[in-house]
This record gives sequence, C-alpha cells and structure tokens, in this order.
Amino acid sequence: WFERPPTVLVLERSSVNAPNFKTQKLAIISAHLKPATGVTNMDTENEINHLKDVENDLRARHPTVNDVIIAGDFNADCDYVRDPEDLTLFSESDNSWLISFEDDTTVSSTICAYDHIVLSGDIQDNAVAGSGKVFDYQNFYDTDSIFYNGEPITALISDHFPVVFEFF
Repeated sequence: WFERPPTVLVLERSSVNAPNFKTQKLAIISAHLKPATGVTNMDTENEINHLKDVENDLRARHPTVNDVIIAGDFNADCDYVRDPEDLTLFSESDNSWLISFEDDTTVSSTICAYDHIVLSGDIQDNAVAGSGKVFDYQNFYDTDSIFYNGEPITALISDHFPVVFEFF
C-alpha cells in the first residue's frame, strides 16, 4: 500500500498524575506518503486512503486503544491531491483534520498544506479547541536573518514547518 510504510506507536500514561488526564492510552500513526506529481495516477490519494486501513488494523491488534492520532507529511495538497473530498480519511465523519487545506506547511513560496494531523476517537473531544496549527519557525525565530555558510538557515532546518496541537 505504501512506498514508505507508516510507523505505529501505542502509548499509555503511567505517571502519578495520569488519572488527571482524559486521554489515558493512545496510538500515533506517523506517515510520510509518496508525493506523486500529477493527480491522475491517484498514488498519493490511495496512500492517504490506506491510512484508515492501518488504523483499523491497529484497533484490531490493540482493542483497548480508542484514541488515534494520524500525523505526518501526507503530501495532501497542491499538485498531489486533486480534491480533499475524494479522500476517505478526510470525508469520513469519525475523523477530525486539525490543519486546514488553506494553511501553508512549507517554507517555500508555495502555499500547500502537505502536513496534517488527523484525530480519531475520544481524543477529538480532548483536543484543545483551535490548537491545531502550523508552527512557522521562519517568522517566529526570523531564521532568514540567521546564516550558515552565507545562507539563511530556514531551509536547512526543514522544507516543512512542524504541525502541532494540544490535548488533555
């Protein structure tokens, strides 16, 4: 299904303060999906749609996990995805996408939301409202004014900005 298979991690709170949090056990599916230029071949869309299969497999193997975060570089915009509404992961009502397709997750001059965070399960209710965002370190740290070997360090850090959210 994937050019680069996703990674799955299951976490459980175990500290003394664990009972103070609503989310006790969660799984993270991390993905860097194939950027297939030209939306006619549907490679990128197919990989995004198969993330739901990975989630279903995770839930079958770990039936006590209710909360799932699917995050990473989906390449889910611009030249790689024709229409987000065609994505099963996007159109199914049991998922919440925290990063808008109007956002820009790249440091380049394009305005593309390649990176996303998708929530499934009760964690959707435990996410801090409005906390899903792109952390634009280029502006926050003014990395275009910090140089290494005569070049601004912005693109040396990454060609994508981190995407973040808060939950309890």
